[in-house]
Amino acid sequence: MSGIGVAVDYSLCIVSRFRRELHAGSDKAQALARAMSSSGTAVVFSGATVSVSLAALFAIDVNALRSMA
Repeated sequence: MSGIGVAVDYSLCIVSRFRRELHAGSDKAQALARAMSSSGTAVVFSGATVSVSLAALFAIDVNALRSMA
């Protein structure tokens, strides 16, 4: 469930940035490039951090934490 929530949140972040660039007068290709260069980088880094932290739960020998991973 947290993965779906994070995915929706991140996609809304990128779409919001893309629409803001379109509203500022950029064409679609330029707006997409700007949205992915700013918001896209933050989303990839944050998503990788979440993935690594959830994968690290496998290393802990507590069944409650391992079941969350």
